[in-house]
Amino acid sequence: MRLSSTTDTFLDYKTLLEVIKGRVTGELVDDRTMIMEHLIQAVAGLPPLSKNRVELTNGFIGELWNTLQHPPQSYMGDQFTYRQPDGSNNNIQFPHIGAANTPYARSCRPTITPPGNLPDPGVIYDCIMKRYEYKPHPNGVSS
Repeated sequence: MRLSSTTDTFLDYKTLLEVIKGRVTGELVDDRTMIMEHLIQAVAGLPPLSKNRVELTNGFIGELWNTLQHPPQSYMGDQFTYRQPDGSNNNIQFPHIGAANTPYARSCRPTITPPGNLPDPGVIYDCIMKRYEYKPHPNGVSS
């Protein structure tokens, strides 16, 4: 639900003032104030073919891209930059792991016990039915 245009304009100016104040003082942006969301809403409210909208959008995307962490560059050369179609070069230390026509080797422990590898029934019985102290039955039944 959109607010009235007067309220929108007031919020746009308030958001712009907060952004300018943060840039001038060098303060960090408090995410709880949702200043970025308000800034995006203000830019989205500009006319679609507006030069300011295009520049602000590009600036915002550039700022976002530059502040995000990126994966480290490969140090082995251009051939190891991307995973190959045959599955090789996915691991920098072992580039042939996972490649086509290579033996499959599990590189992590399984989290689910495969069917057929059931535990020893004697171990289960001992764990469940173990007595910690003997109490004789009043009728003398020994079960």
